Amino acid sequence: MFRLVILLSFVVFTQAHAQNLKLYVTLNPAGDFVAESDSVSGQAIENPDGSVEATMIKVPVKTLKSGISLRDDHMAEKYLEASKYPDIVLKIAKGKDGKGIGILIVKGKEGKIAGNYATKKDQLKAAFKMKISDFGITDISYKGVGVEDEVKVEVLVPLVKKAAAPAAPAAKPAAKAAAKPAVAPAVKTTTKTTTTTTIKEPAPKK
Repeated sequence: MFRLVILLSFVVFTQAHAQNLKLYVTLNPAGDFVAESDSVSGQAIENPDGSVEATMIKVPVKTLKSGISLRDDHMAEKYLEASKYPDIVLKIAKGKDGKGIGILIVKGKEGKIAGNYATKKDQLKAAFKMKISDFGITDISYKGVGVEDEVKVEVLVPLVKKAAAPAAPAAKPAAKAAAKPAVAPAVKTTTKTTTTTTIKEPAPKK
């Protein structure tokens, strides 16, 4: 019983932290298939403002499986040239409010993509459409069955929340200027000049 609980816990943990990529391919004239890989490396980051970003999400081409080994070999070697370009790479992606844009690298060629995403706890799931002709993949045919140019892509990666930067310390109040010493008002000094006039009496007549 204890071993069963441990096994179930391991399965739940693995599913909760799964990373995978799915390619939904439509065939011409009819039919479709899904190529899937669980060998996805990389993660997405959620910023404090709610925006998300990711760089260098990689998927080895030879790990894509559709359920038919012969088709997988043709897809990997003939059309995706896995020996020369071993990985499909999401070079960079940014998004906010459920919508995002990015740059995808397939067969060494870069192409712009745009799509939607959703987050749930510690995971991010994104979906977008790509035209394989933008990456030099054309004229795919196997036993008279072709492939439509537009392929839907879904990718699931771990989501790591980025901590907010610490708040800057409050600025110290400016020091008050030193008070200037009071200066006593100047006192005006008035000098009075006194003039003395001496009056002489006339001398007596002889």
